[in-house]
Amino acid sequence: MGHPNVIGILDTIELSGDSETSCLIVMEFVDGITLSQWISAVAPRLDPQIAHFINLHLAWQFCRAIHAAHKNRILHRDIKPHNAIISRRGHLKVADFGLARFIDALTRTHTVAGANTPAYAAPEQWSDEKQTENTDLYQLGCTVYQLFSGALPFEKQGLPALMTAHLNARPAAPSSRNALITPELDVVVLKLLSKQPSDRGAIWELNDIICEQMCGSYELGIDFSDMSAENAEFVSELTDIARPGEGKDPVATITFPDGHEVLEEAAVLAFMEIPFTLTKKTGPASSFLGVKTAGG
Repeated sequence: MGHPNVIGILDTIELSGDSETSCLIVMEFVDGITLSQWISAVAPRLDPQIAHFINLHLAWQFCRAIHAAHKNRILHRDIKPHNAIISRRGHLKVADFGLARFIDALTRTHTVAGANTPAYAAPEQWSDEKQTENTDLYQLGCTVYQLFSGALPFEKQGLPALMTAHLNARPAAPSSRNALITPELDVVVLKLLSKQPSDRGAIWELNDIICEQMCGSYELGIDFSDMSAENAEFVSELTDIARPGEGKDPVATITFPDGHEVLEEAAVLAFMEIPFTLTKKTGPASSFLGVKTAGG
Protein backbone atom coordinates (compact mmCIF):
# COMPACT_ATOMS: atom_id res chain seq x y z
CA MET A 1 0.00 0.00 0.00
CA GLY A 2 2.97 2.31 0.36
CA HIS A 3 1.58 4.05 3.46
CA PRO A 4 3.85 5.17 6.32
CA ASN A 5 1.57 3.57 8.93
CA VAL A 6 1.38 0.19 7.18
CA ILE A 7 4.17 -2.37 7.35
CA GLY A 8 6.10 -2.44 4.08
CA ILE A 9 6.20 -5.54 1.86
CA LEU A 10 9.63 -5.77 0.25
CA ASP A 11 9.42 -8.99 -1.73
CA THR A 12 7.60 -12.27 -2.27
CA ILE A 13 9.39 -15.57 -2.78
CA GLU A 14 8.25 -18.98 -3.96
CA LEU A 15 10.22 -22.03 -2.82
CA SER A 16 9.40 -25.18 -4.78
CA GLY A 17 10.03 -28.59 -3.24
CA ASP A 18 9.42 -32.11 -4.43
CA SER A 19 5.75 -32.11 -3.50
CA GLU A 20 4.68 -28.56 -2.68
CA THR A 21 5.44 -24.87 -3.12
CA SER A 22 5.90 -22.52 -0.18
CA CYS A 23 5.18 -18.81 -0.52
CA LEU A 24 7.13 -16.35 1.62
CA ILE A 25 6.59 -12.65 2.27
CA VAL A 26 9.58 -10.43 3.08
CA MET A 27 8.51 -7.48 5.25
CA GLU A 28 10.38 -4.47 6.55
CA PHE A 29 11.96 -4.84 9.98
CA VAL A 30 10.56 -2.40 12.55
CA ASP A 31 12.69 -1.98 15.66
CA GLY A 32 10.35 -1.15 18.51
CA ILE A 33 7.51 -2.55 20.62
CA THR A 34 3.97 -3.71 19.91
CA LEU A 35 1.00 -1.59 20.86
CA SER A 36 0.04 -4.42 23.22
CA GLN A 37 3.35 -3.99 25.06
CA TRP A 38 2.76 -0.24 25.17
CA ILE A 39 -0.67 -0.71 26.79
CA SER A 40 0.43 -3.30 29.34
CA ALA A 41 3.96 -2.22 30.26
CA VAL A 42 4.78 1.35 29.16
CA ALA A 43 1.66 3.50 29.49
CA PRO A 44 1.05 2.48 33.15
CA ARG A 45 4.44 3.98 34.07
CA LEU A 46 3.51 7.39 32.71
CA ASP A 47 1.66 10.28 34.18
CA PRO A 48 -1.95 9.61 33.08
CA GLN A 49 -2.25 12.89 31.21
CA ILE A 50 0.87 12.42 29.15
CA ALA A 51 -0.08 8.81 28.41
CA HIS A 52 -3.46 10.03 27.16
CA PHE A 53 -1.95 12.54 24.75
CA ILE A 54 0.46 9.95 23.34
CA ASN A 55 -2.43 7.48 23.07
CA LEU A 56 -4.38 10.00 21.01
CA HIS A 57 -1.50 10.21 18.55
CA LEU A 58 -1.11 6.43 18.37
CA ALA A 59 -4.85 6.03 17.72
CA TRP A 60 -4.68 8.70 15.01
CA GLN A 61 -1.92 6.77 13.23
CA PHE A 62 -3.98 3.57 13.49
CA CYS A 63 -6.91 5.39 11.86
CA ARG A 64 -4.69 6.44 8.95
CA ALA A 65 -3.48 2.89 8.39
CA ILE A 66 -6.94 1.33 8.31
CA HIS A 67 -8.30 4.14 6.14
CA ALA A 68 -5.46 3.51 3.66
CA ALA A 69 -6.26 -0.21 3.58
CA HIS A 70 -9.93 0.46 2.90
CA LYS A 71 -9.08 2.98 0.16
CA ASN A 72 -7.14 0.14 -1.45
CA ARG A 73 -10.22 -2.12 -1.10
CA ILE A 74 -8.53 -4.31 1.50
CA LEU A 75 -10.02 -5.54 4.79
CA HIS A 76 -7.48 -6.28 7.52
CA ARG A 77 -9.87 -8.52 9.53
CA ASP A 78 -7.48 -9.06 12.46
CA ILE A 79 -7.09 -5.62 14.04
CA LYS A 80 -5.72 -5.74 17.60
CA PRO A 81 -2.89 -4.16 19.62
CA HIS A 82 -0.65 -7.18 18.98
CA ASN A 83 -0.66 -6.34 15.26
CA ALA A 84 0.69 -2.80 15.50
CA ILE A 85 4.31 -1.84 16.13
CA ILE A 86 5.65 1.45 17.51
CA SER A 87 9.08 2.12 16.03
CA ARG A 88 12.08 3.80 17.65
CA ARG A 89 10.95 6.96 15.88
CA GLY A 90 7.44 6.82 17.34
CA HIS A 91 5.79 5.73 14.09
CA LEU A 92 2.96 3.24 14.51
CA LYS A 93 2.83 0.61 11.77
CA VAL A 94 -0.04 -1.83 11.35
CA ALA A 95 1.20 -5.30 10.48
CA ASP A 96 0.04 -8.90 10.02
CA PHE A 97 -2.32 -8.71 7.06
CA GLY A 98 -2.35 -12.52 7.02
CA LEU A 99 -6.16 -12.65 7.19
CA ALA A 100 -6.70 -9.72 4.83
CA ARG A 101 -8.96 -10.04 1.80
CA PHE A 102 -10.00 -7.81 -1.07
CA ILE A 103 -13.36 -6.29 -0.16
CA ASP A 104 -15.07 -7.00 -3.48
CA ALA A 105 -14.19 -10.71 -3.41
CA LEU A 106 -14.86 -11.37 0.26
CA THR A 107 -17.29 -14.10 1.27
CA ARG A 108 -18.13 -15.58 4.66
CA THR A 109 -14.73 -17.14 5.18
CA HIS A 110 -13.21 -15.93 8.46
CA THR A 111 -15.27 -16.48 11.59
CA VAL A 112 -14.36 -16.42 15.27
CA ALA A 113 -13.45 -20.09 15.08
CA GLY A 114 -10.45 -19.13 12.95
CA ALA A 115 -9.40 -16.13 15.03
CA ASN A 116 -6.52 -16.10 17.46
CA THR A 117 -8.02 -13.30 19.57
CA PRO A 118 -11.83 -13.46 19.80
CA ALA A 119 -11.79 -10.60 22.33
CA TYR A 120 -11.65 -8.22 19.33
CA ALA A 121 -14.11 -10.06 17.05
CA ALA A 122 -17.13 -8.21 15.67
CA PRO A 123 -20.71 -9.48 16.16
CA GLU A 124 -20.97 -10.48 12.49
CA GLN A 125 -17.92 -12.72 12.91
CA TRP A 126 -19.62 -14.50 15.81
CA SER A 127 -22.77 -14.84 13.68
CA ASP A 128 -20.92 -16.06 10.57
CA GLU A 129 -22.19 -13.16 8.49
CA LYS A 130 -20.42 -11.40 5.64
CA GLN A 131 -17.75 -8.95 6.73
CA THR A 132 -17.30 -5.39 5.46
CA GLU A 133 -15.24 -2.32 6.27
CA ASN A 134 -17.47 -1.99 9.33
CA THR A 135 -16.02 -5.23 10.70
CA ASP A 136 -12.59 -3.59 10.76
CA LEU A 137 -14.17 -0.56 12.46
CA TYR A 138 -15.52 -2.72 15.28
CA GLN A 139 -12.10 -4.32 15.81
CA LEU A 140 -10.53 -0.85 15.73
CA GLY A 141 -13.10 0.23 18.33
CA CYS A 142 -12.05 -2.63 20.62
CA THR A 143 -8.40 -1.69 20.10
CA VAL A 144 -8.71 2.03 20.83
CA TYR A 145 -11.04 1.30 23.75
CA GLN A 146 -8.24 -0.76 25.28
CA LEU A 147 -5.62 1.84 24.34
CA PHE A 148 -7.48 4.70 26.02
CA SER A 149 -8.89 2.83 29.04
CA GLY A 150 -6.30 0.10 29.64
CA ALA A 151 -9.01 -2.59 29.53
CA LEU A 152 -10.96 -4.52 26.91
CA PRO A 153 -14.62 -3.65 26.27
CA PHE A 154 -15.57 -7.16 27.39
CA GLU A 155 -13.27 -9.07 29.73
CA LYS A 156 -15.16 -12.34 29.85
CA GLN A 157 -13.61 -15.76 30.34
CA GLY A 158 -14.31 -18.38 27.69
CA LEU A 159 -15.81 -18.22 24.21
CA PRO A 160 -19.51 -18.55 25.22
CA ALA A 161 -19.31 -15.59 27.60
CA LEU A 162 -17.38 -13.51 25.06
CA MET A 163 -19.88 -14.35 22.33
CA THR A 164 -22.82 -13.32 24.52
CA ALA A 165 -21.13 -10.03 25.40
CA HIS A 166 -20.14 -9.09 21.84
CA LEU A 167 -23.59 -10.00 20.51
CA ASN A 168 -25.76 -8.49 23.24
CA ALA A 169 -23.98 -6.42 25.91
CA ARG A 170 -23.17 -2.71 25.82
CA PRO A 171 -19.67 -1.94 27.10
CA ALA A 172 -19.10 0.55 29.87
CA ALA A 173 -18.08 4.00 28.68
CA PRO A 174 -14.27 4.24 28.35
CA SER A 175 -14.36 7.31 30.60
CA SER A 176 -15.60 5.13 33.47
CA ARG A 177 -12.08 3.64 33.47
CA ASN A 178 -10.14 6.77 32.57
CA ALA A 179 -11.50 10.16 33.62
CA LEU A 180 -9.31 11.95 31.03
CA ILE A 181 -11.46 10.57 28.20
CA THR A 182 -13.86 13.28 27.06
CA PRO A 183 -17.58 12.77 26.40
CA GLU A 184 -16.95 13.36 22.69
CA LEU A 185 -14.34 10.59 22.56
CA ASP A 186 -16.63 8.33 24.60
CA VAL A 187 -19.39 8.72 22.04
CA VAL A 188 -17.32 7.95 18.96
CA VAL A 189 -15.56 4.92 20.51
CA LEU A 190 -18.85 3.43 21.70
CA LYS A 191 -20.33 4.10 18.26
CA LEU A 192 -17.58 1.95 16.70
CA LEU A 193 -18.72 -0.85 19.03
CA SER A 194 -22.32 -0.78 17.81
CA LYS A 195 -23.85 -4.22 17.26
CA GLN A 196 -25.26 -3.30 13.85
CA PRO A 197 -22.46 -2.66 11.31
CA SER A 198 -24.38 0.21 9.70
CA ASP A 199 -24.47 2.08 13.04
CA ARG A 200 -20.68 2.32 13.44
CA GLY A 201 -20.22 5.50 11.43
CA ALA A 202 -17.00 6.36 9.61
CA ILE A 203 -13.38 6.14 10.64
CA TRP A 204 -12.97 9.88 10.20
CA GLU A 205 -15.39 10.56 13.03
CA LEU A 206 -12.76 9.12 15.38
CA ASN A 207 -9.98 10.83 13.44
CA ASP A 208 -11.61 14.27 13.74
CA ILE A 209 -12.13 14.01 17.51
CA ILE A 210 -8.54 12.85 18.00
CA CYS A 211 -7.11 15.66 15.88
CA GLU A 212 -9.15 18.25 17.73
CA GLN A 213 -7.96 17.00 21.12
CA MET A 214 -4.30 16.75 20.05
CA CYS A 215 -4.32 20.24 18.59
CA GLY A 216 -1.97 22.71 20.26
CA SER A 217 1.67 23.53 20.90
CA TYR A 218 3.88 21.54 23.28
CA GLU A 219 7.12 22.03 25.18
CA LEU A 220 9.37 19.01 25.73
CA GLY A 221 11.91 19.09 28.55
CA ILE A 222 14.88 16.77 29.12
CA ASP A 223 16.99 16.60 32.29
CA PHE A 224 20.49 15.54 31.26
CA SER A 225 22.00 15.70 34.76
CA ASP A 226 22.07 11.95 35.50
CA MET A 227 21.92 10.69 31.94
CA SER A 228 24.51 8.36 30.43
CA ALA A 229 26.51 9.57 27.46
CA GLU A 230 24.87 6.91 25.28
CA ASN A 231 21.35 8.03 26.22
CA ALA A 232 22.27 11.68 25.84
CA GLU A 233 23.48 11.03 22.31
CA PHE A 234 20.29 9.13 21.51
CA VAL A 235 18.05 11.88 22.94
CA SER A 236 19.91 14.61 21.04
CA GLU A 237 19.61 12.68 17.78
CA LEU A 238 15.90 11.96 18.37
CA THR A 239 14.73 15.36 19.59
CA ASP A 240 17.35 17.86 18.33
CA ILE A 241 17.86 18.93 21.96
CA ALA A 242 21.60 19.24 22.58
CA ARG A 243 23.07 18.33 25.95
CA PRO A 244 23.88 21.60 27.80
CA GLY A 245 27.53 22.37 28.38
CA GLU A 246 29.22 21.91 31.74
CA GLY A 247 28.18 24.51 34.32
CA LYS A 248 24.87 25.23 32.58
CA ASP A 249 21.35 24.26 33.60
CA PRO A 250 21.11 20.51 32.82
CA VAL A 251 17.43 20.83 31.89
CA ALA A 252 16.92 21.71 28.23
CA THR A 253 13.62 22.38 26.44
CA ILE A 254 12.27 22.70 22.93
CA THR A 255 8.86 23.97 21.79
CA PHE A 256 6.84 22.30 19.04
CA PRO A 257 4.08 24.22 17.23
CA ASP A 258 1.92 21.08 16.98
CA GLY A 259 1.72 17.68 18.60
CA HIS A 260 2.64 15.23 15.87
CA GLU A 261 6.43 15.22 16.10
CA VAL A 262 6.69 15.74 19.86
CA LEU A 263 4.19 12.99 20.69
CA GLU A 264 6.08 10.57 18.46
CA GLU A 265 9.30 11.46 20.28
CA ALA A 266 7.60 11.26 23.68
CA ALA A 267 6.44 7.72 22.91
CA VAL A 268 10.03 6.68 22.18
CA LEU A 269 11.41 8.37 25.30
CA ALA A 270 8.75 6.56 27.33
CA PHE A 271 9.48 3.04 26.13
CA MET A 272 13.25 3.75 26.31
CA GLU A 273 12.62 4.75 29.98
CA ILE A 274 14.26 8.16 29.56
CA PRO A 275 12.66 10.73 31.92
CA PHE A 276 11.15 13.85 30.38
CA THR A 277 8.47 16.46 30.94
CA LEU A 278 5.87 17.70 28.51
CA THR A 279 3.84 20.88 28.73
CA LYS A 280 0.83 21.46 26.49
CA LYS A 281 1.06 25.19 25.97
CA THR A 282 -2.03 25.89 23.85
CA GLY A 283 -5.10 24.05 22.63
CA PRO A 284 -7.69 21.86 24.40
CA ALA A 285 -6.88 20.52 27.86
CA SER A 286 -3.80 22.72 28.18
CA SER A 287 -1.96 21.76 31.36
CA PHE A 288 1.43 20.87 32.75
CA LEU A 289 2.23 17.24 32.11
CA GLY A 290 4.92 15.26 33.87
CA VAL A 291 6.19 11.77 33.18
CA LYS A 292 7.11 9.00 35.59
CA THR A 293 9.34 6.24 34.29
CA ALA A 294 11.50 3.63 35.94
CA GLY A 295 14.45 5.96 35.52
CA GLY A 296 12.75 9.16 36.60
